[in-house]
Amino acid sequence: MIQSARSLLEMHDIHMNYGELQALKGVDFNLFQGEIHALTGEHRAGKSTLVKILSGAERARSGTICLNGKQVSYFTPRSAMRQRIGTVYQNTAVIPDLEPLDFIFAHQLPTRGGMITYRKMETTLQELMDRYGIFIDYHTKIRNLPADQQFLIEFLRALIIEPQILILDEFSNKLTPTEMQNVYRVIDTLKTQGCGIIYISHDIQEVIKFADRVTILNKGRRLETDMVSNLDSVRLYELTYSFSIDQQQLVQADKLMLFNDHVRRLIHEIPLGVFILDNELNIQTMNTRAKSLLGLDLSTKSINEGLPAFLATTFPKHHDEILNEIYCHASHNWIGLEAIQNGKLDVQVSSIRDDNSEPIGTLLIVQDNALDDSIKEYLQKTEKFASIAEMAVGVAHEINNPLFAIKNYLELVAMKNENPYIAEKLQTIHLELDRIVRTISSLLNFSKIKTEYFQQVDLSSLLEDVLLLLNHRLNAKHIVVVRRIVPGVMLSRGIEDKLKQLFINLIMNSIDAILDYGKIQIEVVKNFGKAKVRIKDNGNGIPEEIRDKIFEPFYSTKVNKFNTGLGLAISKHIVEAHEGTIAIEDDRAYRTCLTVTLPL
Repeated sequence: MIQSARSLLEMHDIHMNYGELQALKGVDFNLFQGEIHALTGEHRAGKSTLVKILSGAERARSGTICLNGKQVSYFTPRSAMRQRIGTVYQNTAVIPDLEPLDFIFAHQLPTRGGMITYRKMETTLQELMDRYGIFIDYHTKIRNLPADQQFLIEFLRALIIEPQILILDEFSNKLTPTEMQNVYRVIDTLKTQGCGIIYISHDIQEVIKFADRVTILNKGRRLETDMVSNLDSVRLYELTYSFSIDQQQLVQADKLMLFNDHVRRLIHEIPLGVFILDNELNIQTMNTRAKSLLGLDLSTKSINEGLPAFLATTFPKHHDEILNEIYCHASHNWIGLEAIQNGKLDVQVSSIRDDNSEPIGTLLIVQDNALDDSIKEYLQKTEKFASIAEMAVGVAHEINNPLFAIKNYLELVAMKNENPYIAEKLQTIHLELDRIVRTISSLLNFSKIKTEYFQQVDLSSLLEDVLLLLNHRLNAKHIVVVRRIVPGVMLSRGIEDKLKQLFINLIMNSIDAILDYGKIQIEVVKNFGKAKVRIKDNGNGIPEEIRDKIFEPFYSTKVNKFNTGLGLAISKHIVEAHEGTIAIEDDRAYRTCLTVTLPL
């Protein structure tokens, strides 16, 4: 649906500074008719700065903006409204001494013969409120209205211009769940009318439930853009929120709740009983294992009502000692404490502290010793299945290569087909292939390349074949490919299928990194008995801080649920099996340059 919709907005290579602070570092963003495109990321990721540029509140230092296919130098608040770009900011910006009617129409007062026609204003506003089921008293001062009503006034001000683009910045924080349900209905109506919605939210579950696409920003860079239907929610959460908690964040938010937000999802299913307690000795988080071990009810929030009773009945000899360590914000381990009903349990108490070593809570972990025996048994079974897993990996890779080609040609046929009946059948086949891809992805595991038959390989022709295979994917994103391929570069020893897999992986990474209308350059040169292949792109780049990690197994910055995090790790092993090297190089003209060096 999104690919066939008309593009409303294209933003490319947007840079923005606040003094010495780089708020945006070459961000790409686009928006289509009838889509909800979520912007997410932690505090100071650059979300609000990007939409302020669109609403005219800020001007970008550099970059290009196209609205409805026409380039725009910059927006002012007035020109943004003339272009029907409506914005509701995170912080309310109403004028308290005005009546809602005057504030809503302040930018476009209807007149007749030079006189303001208040009757027309009232009629227009009343029709708008009736249409969308939003009701406010517009004949009183704004200061007399509650905060949620003031926020709805700004919403109505954005709706009155019949927006083609609607920007909502952390909208759900300001309204009750009932009011938000009505807002969702309004947005759904606008979406069906072709309005593009940019929805800024830090709530990952809301993004997954509500948006069509999501763009993740981190420290002023675009990390990823993808369809929500393709997302892995855990990866989305991890990429959206870095696990480093800086001092400014701790000042602005409740310290323990910030820590708790980062780890809640990670601890829920681990086989240890985990509690996070705040300084008031309330249970902030208690995972499933903790409930089963301690027999506690989640409705029990106070440690004074829950844990002391459990400790007294379960560890009658040690409960005072454990409680004392918790009260003192100390750290201590107890191994094999006799428990009345559960045999022997290990207990660990650890103080949670901020960057200034101030206590912000306590981590309490309870572990059943019987788990150690289960782990040993599990490891023994794992060893028995290791050979089966290796065989599964080989099968998965052999299936993946032709499957990838089939999917590409299927998409190519679908693009050229105009018969609805055939289109329906092609969609059925595509869904079935996606199911197979998911099954194959579950088989993939990391393994070294086994000994295979090496032969002479024409590297130049192989790269041309790969580009031909990926041609329609490149065209779909309007990507320009610059070829600087020296013809006739021959490798004396190579495995053609593996080398194809290598370069498909690398070029697909470049395609994924580019939002739209980008450039990829492929270079092949001979250099002192070696062939160098450089794959460059102007996508979202690879931040300096993660360059050492990208070739590690299972490390990924992608949120696609079909992504295994093995692509670059497998690529590295293919290169090493050919006695070559792969590395990231700096290039002034491109944001990413991967160089593969292979012996001739």
